[in-house]
Parts: sequence; C-alpha cells; structure tokens
Amino acid sequence: MVVAAVIAYFLGCLDTGYYLVRFRTGQDVRDLGSGGTGAKNVGRVLGRTGFIVVFIADCLKGAAALGIASLLNTGATGLAVATVAVVLGHIFPVQLQFRGGKGASTALGSLLVLVPLVAIAALLSSLVFYLLSRKPAASGVAAFALMPIYAFAFDYSNLSVLTVIGVTALLFFTHRAHLPETAGMFRRPRQAIDRVAT
Repeated sequence: MVVAAVIAYFLGCLDTGYYLVRFRTGQDVRDLGSGGTGAKNVGRVLGRTGFIVVFIADCLKGAAALGIASLLNTGATGLAVATVAVVLGHIFPVQLQFRGGKGASTALGSLLVLVPLVAIAALLSSLVFYLLSRKPAASGVAAFALMPIYAFAFDYSNLSVLTVIGVTALLFFTHRAHLPETAGMFRRPRQAIDRVAT
C-alpha cells in the first residue's frame, strides 16, 4: 500500500499542463492566467487542443494510479489512499515547488475507477449547473459539493464515502476563490422566489 501511494503521488506530480506549455511556448503556465497547471488554464494559453490534451492526460494518470494500486493487491484501503495521493501529487508536485494544478481532472479520473457512479453523477450535475448559470468554475464547485451525497446515496462503502469527502475537501481548497460565486448561484434563485412571493 505504501508503494502504491508513493507511485500514485509521483504520477500526480507529472503535471502535463506545465510541461506542455513549457515545451510549446517556453513559458511557465503558473505565471499565466489563473496560475494553475490544469486543463482550463492551459486552454487559455494553447486553446481548445491544449485543454483536451491536458484534461485527458490528467484523467488518465488518476485512473492509472488506481490501476497500479489494484495490480499491487492493496485492497480497498490501498485504492482509497492512492486516490488521495494522486490528487495531492497533482496539486502539490514536489519538482514544481509544490505549486501545481487544482486537481479536478485527476480527481475525476481516479473517482471514475473508485466510485464510477459518483464521478458520472458529478459530471452530469456540473453540466446542468453550467447550462443554468453559464458559470463553469462555480458549476464545477457545486458538483463537487454533491459528490459525498452521491457516494452515500449510491450505497458505496464507508471507506469510499470518506475518500470522496477527502477529495472533495481538497477540491474545495484549490477552488476556494470560486466559493462565493458558487454560493451566489443559489442565492439569486432564492431572491427571485422571495420577490415573487412578496
């Protein structure tokens, strides 16, 4: 399990976005846009193709971390630890002075393996929130908030639910700048209802 966790962490450290932008432009993507190394910020620099490449690569490394843990026969606990470790590696890569991405794509890849129904439900929720609000970041944060509820509702094990809660906490931390915007998405409909009622 320890070996799987270490491998998962260093897989997470392979910040595709950082190396792709460095190779294509010579720049440090962390000095551009939002300062992250994830797909969204890379998309700002390299366009849609850059976004897609980094999104897929980050998802795959999340899934690969759990695949390796499974091959090492770590059991459920090892899979849970690998899930958190690969996300931590993406957010805090040691070779980049612990300044990486926000972890959403890597978390998605690992959760698609660990708790696939939760990951799919979160994706669909994010899409619905986006169609209603046209706010991509806030829509993603709102979907993160629902993940522990989905894990419980789909009757996953207590360990899996705790793992989802841990990943959600990490994503809330990295997306904390968008929390007020996310809260505003839900305040406005309530204010509209209150106006109609009065």
